[in-house]
Amino acid sequence: MSPTVPEVLGDRVQLQQVLLNLIVNACDAMADNPPEHRSLFITTKAVAPDAIRISIADGGTGITAEPIDAVFEPFVTSKRNGLGLGLAICRSIVDAHGGRMWAVNNAGTGATFHVLLPVVPAVTDTLAASNGDDARSDTVAISGSPSTA
Repeated sequence: MSPTVPEVLGDRVQLQQVLLNLIVNACDAMADNPPEHRSLFITTKAVAPDAIRISIADGGTGITAEPIDAVFEPFVTSKRNGLGLGLAICRSIVDAHGGRMWAVNNAGTGATFHVLLPVVPAVTDTLAASNGDDARSDTVAISGSPSTA
């Protein structure tokens, strides 16, 4: 995550849990891929002028649930041993922070989960007052097997 993206106000542990859950889900979705086809991209972007978007994109199997938002419903899962509560809990955490969470299938393979969170009000005022770049973006790419990533 980029230090140049504005800060959000929230419960650090809860927001870390959201990101960890999305990352683990992405890794699970790519588990059957050969190691060289396991790519995970985490992107943070300031979205003018009062929010940031965090996106987690994978090269896995994509989302088969219809409608796609059904993955956020309790007890909906594609995992053999999953309970189907992780994404529902993640969405409720994001909602409680005044944000929004959604998913899309990628054009090729995999899916991208987006989390939109409001920035700290003082940072919002600073961004609005400046003529700086309100679309700053930073990406972290993680590839390979878990032992090399």
